[in-house]
Amino acid sequence: MNIVGYCCADDSVFLLCDCPCVDTVEVNLQCDDLAKVFGWKSRWCVALDIGGSLRYLHEECVDGPIVHLSVCSAHVVNTQGNSAMLGNFTTAKWLTDRMSPKEDSPAESQNLEEDEHLYVDVHDYGMFLLELITGKSARCFQAQGKGQSLVNWATPHLENGSLTQLMDHRLTDTSDMEVVNHMANAALCCLKNVKGRRLSMSEVLAVVRGDELALSKYGFSE
Repeated sequence: MNIVGYCCADDSVFLLCDCPCVDTVEVNLQCDDLAKVFGWKSRWCVALDIGGSLRYLHEECVDGPIVHLSVCSAHVVNTQGNSAMLGNFTTAKWLTDRMSPKEDSPAESQNLEEDEHLYVDVHDYGMFLLELITGKSARCFQAQGKGQSLVNWATPHLENGSLTQLMDHRLTDTSDMEVVNHMANAALCCLKNVKGRRLSMSEVLAVVRGDELALSKYGFSE
């Protein structure tokens, strides 16, 4: 992105960027014509891009992790000739010591709160993977699903291995089933406590990539 300008106010920095956005992933999923050319390999690449963005925010920021807290297809934009980008940081939080409500709060409580915030992003990333697999917008699904959320509807199918019940029927090419399986495995990891513990974005990304060790670790076959 080209930076047009910036403004600093206290601890906040505002950037004005020239972003060549075309549309959001949600728009691509809701429009039949766009969805049909938004193939499995492309959706998998978007999943890797956004997973990498979250891993950077959670694990690689020098001054502490940043959580997005509203990951979904409506907040992921496609750009001309570039990778998919995570947008809309209006709900984001910078998890530093200054975020703690009291200076004398126990470190254990602070770590627990930070873990909860990180898990929100991991869970929402799992929901985003479901959006890519099903071709349905999570925020619009509830009205279509008679009060049932996309996650509640899809999770039993993930657990039962009924992937064909979830896959976007507008995509008829099944030559890239391997990457669909990787996204489905990762979605299940994000939405359930695999092995009784919460996963980091690095661990989730390894499943999305189809890393052999990661698949074996969490009980998935190649």
